[in-house]
Amino acid sequence: MALSARGPVSTSKVSSVASLRSKGDVDSVLSRMEGDTPRARQPQSARQAYVQAQKRKEHMQKHQKKVMEWAKHEAALKEKAVKAQHVREQTFNDMLDSLVSDDSVRVEVAKTIREMDDMAYKKQFDQWATWDREVYQRIDMQLAKYMTRKDRDPDSAPTCREELLKSDNPIRRDIHDQQWEDKFKRVADSILKSNPVSGPNDLKTRIREREAIEELVRNRDGVRPALPVTSWGQQELFATPFGYFAQQCELQYQGEPFHSNRRMGAEKHRPDEADGVPAAGKKREKNRTETKHHSMGILEGDHCNMGQAHRHKQAHGGGSAAPMQDHYFFERGNEVVEREFPVGKRTYPHLL
Repeated sequence: MALSARGPVSTSKVSSVASLRSKGDVDSVLSRMEGDTPRARQPQSARQAYVQAQKRKEHMQKHQKKVMEWAKHEAALKEKAVKAQHVREQTFNDMLDSLVSDDSVRVEVAKTIREMDDMAYKKQFDQWATWDREVYQRIDMQLAKYMTRKDRDPDSAPTCREELLKSDNPIRRDIHDQQWEDKFKRVADSILKSNPVSGPNDLKTRIREREAIEELVRNRDGVRPALPVTSWGQQELFATPFGYFAQQCELQYQGEPFHSNRRMGAEKHRPDEADGVPAAGKKREKNRTETKHHSMGILEGDHCNMGQAHRHKQAHGGGSAAPMQDHYFFERGNEVVEREFPVGKRTYPHLL
């Protein structure tokens, strides 16, 4: 054992110290051999404190920079809001001044609009008053007479007519006026555009013709022809030539395709896979020779109407729709039999 200023040291440690003395690392080696002391940790803690102080200073500078940016942004927003409010108030004041100011064109347009509104209101009020006087009061008098069932006093007899005519309705008055004008034009044309009357017989013939035309015009329908309400039933309507089925049959006879709201025909119910996404719900068809995956079943082709025969349908041969009934050209062999018979059930001998 050897002694040193730092305490007892072993001989091996002293030899290692002697070998490293020329390099100037004795103190560091002794420090490592004797363990870390507070004096050895002091430079490292000071360095960490310095680094932390530098980082804190950098963070404070970044924070101050961000605070300044936020303050500038907030000031810009406030300034923008104040400008927008000023523009809005200025626009409102300009619009108010333009309305209040004495603009001849605007005043004239406003006056015209008010006059048109007054005319429309007056026309509506006059029409209502006319309907009340011509229609409602007559109906009211008839109802009062029917409900009271009393004879009126001759002194209190109504001064207006109680009977309600078709021409009393003010809403259809324009239509009646147009009909009267058409009637006058028709009679005038029959007189002016006809040949001169040669005698009394010819005059009577012209009068009878004119009366016949007026009778036809008076008795003709004012609306489109329609079936009576009692014939609107499903069986009654389809039994007539106006039914949908009869019309479609007539169109097919003329060569036009049959149109229906229902999807009918081959491949009409098959899901659309044009977008590349396969449809769900497909099944697997299996027989003794092969297994077909992703089968559409009866949605494929005309399977729903013809069954499996649609796969063998051809333009020639006796087995076009029923391939198993062809007595001359039917296929033979083991493969045909395997395809014809169903797949057997799987058996489990250990369960027997």
